[in-house]
Amino acid sequence: MNREEGARWADIARGAGLRDKLKILLHVLARYRPGFWSLLHRLCGEKDRCITVKTPCGPARLVFNPLHTSELTVVDELLSGDIYIARREAVELVDCGAFRGISTIYLQDQVKAARVTAYEPQAENFAILARRLGKYLPDAVCVNAAVGPENSEVFFDGGGLGGSVGKVGFRVRMVRLRDELSAADPSTLLVKMDIEGAEHEVLPDIFPVLPQDCSLFLETHFPLRPSEAVLEPFRREGFRVAECRRRQESDSDVLFIDWVLSRPDFGKPHSCAR
Repeated sequence: MNREEGARWADIARGAGLRDKLKILLHVLARYRPGFWSLLHRLCGEKDRCITVKTPCGPARLVFNPLHTSELTVVDELLSGDIYIARREAVELVDCGAFRGISTIYLQDQVKAARVTAYEPQAENFAILARRLGKYLPDAVCVNAAVGPENSEVFFDGGGLGGSVGKVGFRVRMVRLRDELSAADPSTLLVKMDIEGAEHEVLPDIFPVLPQDCSLFLETHFPLRPSEAVLEPFRREGFRVAECRRRQESDSDVLFIDWVLSRPDFGKPHSCAR
């Protein structure tokens, strides 16, 4: 861990209580000292931890199992990367590709939506998602399905953070997100979307039904030009489109780009590059 990372973690811990400071210390040790895993397992066992951290919109909980590296990846993004920064309250929060509920709980603590819906197709992830939201967000609705441009049954390949709809794998239900949003008809909407490439089909489909007051946090999984093209209609219709983070896939021109789209303009999230 370099000096800049150390300063970032110190700033995160500064607003926490003593118990949460200790939990953050455990997370940092697990993140940067691989040899700490076995000791952590003996001390803590296989169970969830809840850390309350400060955000620009107030305190938010991070619920995760520190022994699972995929969950630590999400926590690290939220704590040190500020990928999802909510800007204001929302009537409806929709988490597409909710994984195990880490970002769902974190975002809902900030926006305090009247309705929360989380979609996750992978069975193991969904079981953990449903358990966590049942405890921490008991009014949330969990849907064991992928989101897409139609109501159908599709193949889903992979697990953890990298599963996606494809031509092989196990069968899962797909729900048309446009229909789900039309049925809810929220006046203010926040959508988090991390669906491993399917956003290029889903975004054009939901665009006509988005309310005037709307924000989207999403990741695109294509080269820059196709990613920019799918976001162009949002720009033309008054959305502010801001890139927050860009990662290059090894030996490929595929980019993983995190975006914030908002209408009206709620202000530039402090972590965004432009």
